Amino acid sequence: MESVSTMPEVVKDPKKAPYLAALDRFEDGNAPAWVKAIREQGAARFSQLDLPHSKQEEWRFTNIAPILGTEFASITQPVDHGLTAADIEPFLYSDRSLVAVFVDGFFAPELSRLDPMPAGLRIGSLAEVLAEDGLAIKPHLDQYASQIGNAFSALNSALLRDGAVVEINKGTLCAGPIHLVFVTTKRETPSARYPRVLVLAGEASEATIIESYVNLADDSTYLSDMVGEYILDPAANLKLYKILEEGANGFHLATRRIHQDRDSHFKSYIFNLGGRIARNDLSVLLDGEGAGCSLHGLYLTEANQLVDNHQFIDHAKPHCTSWIGYKGVLNDKSKAVYTGKILVRRDSQKTDSNQLNQNVLLSDDAQVDTKPQLEIYADDVKCTHGATIGQFPEQLIHYFRTRGIAADMAVAMLTYGFADEVVREVTVPPLQEHLESYVFDKYSPK
Repeated sequence: MESVSTMPEVVKDPKKAPYLAALDRFEDGNAPAWVKAIREQGAARFSQLDLPHSKQEEWRFTNIAPILGTEFASITQPVDHGLTAADIEPFLYSDRSLVAVFVDGFFAPELSRLDPMPAGLRIGSLAEVLAEDGLAIKPHLDQYASQIGNAFSALNSALLRDGAVVEINKGTLCAGPIHLVFVTTKRETPSARYPRVLVLAGEASEATIIESYVNLADDSTYLSDMVGEYILDPAANLKLYKILEEGANGFHLATRRIHQDRDSHFKSYIFNLGGRIARNDLSVLLDGEGAGCSLHGLYLTEANQLVDNHQFIDHAKPHCTSWIGYKGVLNDKSKAVYTGKILVRRDSQKTDSNQLNQNVLLSDDAQVDTKPQLEIYADDVKCTHGATIGQFPEQLIHYFRTRGIAADMAVAMLTYGFADEVVREVTVPPLQEHLESYVFDKYSPK
């Protein structure tokens, strides 16, 4: 029985108190010493860092007062969830997928479909890997997340216990997608869970990963504090789809770090389809010549939803490429925040980078704050960035009406076409069909 950290006698920020209490109660005496060190360092960072607030530049447009004003009870051990395969089936997209299910952050083997496991691939529970000593993942686990100056990512590390581990061996080409399903269950009081993902893509490997964040909590209030680390060895190819379908009172704070070696390629698609507040913090380090990344996103908001997409790409080596393309459709009094920054270091010549954020407003009350940025220290580069915000032109709506199409149908058709440009790029057919149906149903005239 042990506590992972020694907390200060005086808690300066009372909003931290419930989380600090969870740290004091957290026990796992069987963990290796190096894992205990990760937790202790995470707890120390959490104690020292301020919770995000609007005076911090990176959170200036993102008001998370509803999160900070809620006292969440942290879930730090698995409980009997009572779920069956039938409960999970609506969230699955393909019979060809290997499926690993995590309930409130903990692996649920009885709900997963991992047999037979293909050669060269390992998918499973972080807790099980650590119980076996975890030396294979020791050089990577928390090595990138620990560099984040974010109190919530530090809290995730402090309470590190379980999560998803995907190990793709050198030269392995995965035939079908790997589907990680993170399920939130209903609790009587506001609760917080801490999903964790570690992906190791070996040299010249290739894989597609789907991460689904789904809600079985009805309208209960909850927080998902997620951290992911994705390491690509030379010439690895990794595609990631994130599907966010949190509940109406679900809060989702996600931090991802991607490390790429030479000639590796990473492509991500983040689809924000639900949740009251969602923040996607995605950073990529292009740390080898010839590496490339492509980051795409689609966010569809309504009511009082808030979505914040925060990207950072570090061109640390020459001859690297990057692309960021995010699109949003906002309705009612919802709000979106987009921040994208491309850093090109002094010796990173022959960099090619493009960034574009496009937003359609379906309501006069919807709001977007967008901030694409370039920071360039090399002189032989090709970099562009831009952003658009607006409504569909009246002339375009009038064109539809002159051809017998009602105004609301015209807006629906234009909205579907705008969003479907991202959906059409999905290469997992059942997932693409699910997303197309979702967009069509959401914007069809009622």
